[in-house]
Amino acid sequence: VIRSAPPLLKPLTSPSTRQQQVPFHGHSPTALSTAVASTTTAPPLDDKLPPSVLPITLTVFAQMIGEGIALTSLPLHMSRLGASTVSTGLAVSAFSAASVVFTPIVVKISGKAGRQKTLRACLLGCVFAQLLIARSPTPGGVVLARAIAGIFAASVPVAQAAVTDLVPSHQSALALSRVSAVSQLAVVV
Repeated sequence: VIRSAPPLLKPLTSPSTRQQQVPFHGHSPTALSTAVASTTTAPPLDDKLPPSVLPITLTVFAQMIGEGIALTSLPLHMSRLGASTVSTGLAVSAFSAASVVFTPIVVKISGKAGRQKTLRACLLGCVFAQLLIARSPTPGGVVLARAIAGIFAASVPVAQAAVTDLVPSHQSALALSRVSAVSQLAVVV
């Protein structure tokens, strides 16, 4: 004979006392649940982003593919210049340090000067930094150029701000995820 187990969790109130609950700030529990349900209803998900998002994602892709190439070839370039491992480590970390310091500043500037102008400036700055890295005859020049590249690496957060400006609020998460995915794909490629 199989017996049913007693319920592990018992309701805090019995069915007869549920209707006698004290209202929350003058509202009945059913009115509150209806209000919560109406505010949490999300618009239907649409996987199609506006065409204006594509140039922004391509900008991020172009910049981050350059960074991926630079990061993988940097140790070989530094060893050809006769750099020590410490100098090579400085060249790698100069990018990140400059990015941490200057990204909030560049994003703030993009809010005033315009996202499109800032994205263009970031791309031109990265091209300039990559040319400096390629032409630098000393390890110190490469470290400086990597710091300049880190300053202009703020294109990813500027692009994220730009796509959230372009899409409706219910597509913001989708647009941000596309920009993030493109930036990571570029580094992998």
